[in-house]
Amino acid sequence: MLTVLVSIKIKSEHVKAFIAATIEETRTSLQDAGVVQFDILQESDDAAHFTLHEVYASREIGLQHLEMAHFKKWQSTIKPMLIEPPHAAAYEHVVAKE
Repeated sequence: MLTVLVSIKIKSEHVKAFIAATIEETRTSLQDAGVVQFDILQESDDAAHFTLHEVYASREIGLQHLEMAHFKKWQSTIKPMLIEPPHAAAYEHVVAKE
């Protein structure tokens, strides 16, 4: 399993449009094989700061997501809304063994 956390800062006048575009992307992504979870988190103290919480069945599926037409459409839609480029960090799941 792979978890990706993406920090995104949006110009305040684009918050509603960003949310709408990202909800559409989330719904579409969850239909793709191997996409386990996809959450949109909005910071409580800064409504223009978001974190996307994405969980994929494998690293390969996470990489495939970046090549999907719907992801590229979302990426181009939100680009003019951004204050700065998104920051993504990938995490492998660690399973404790006895």
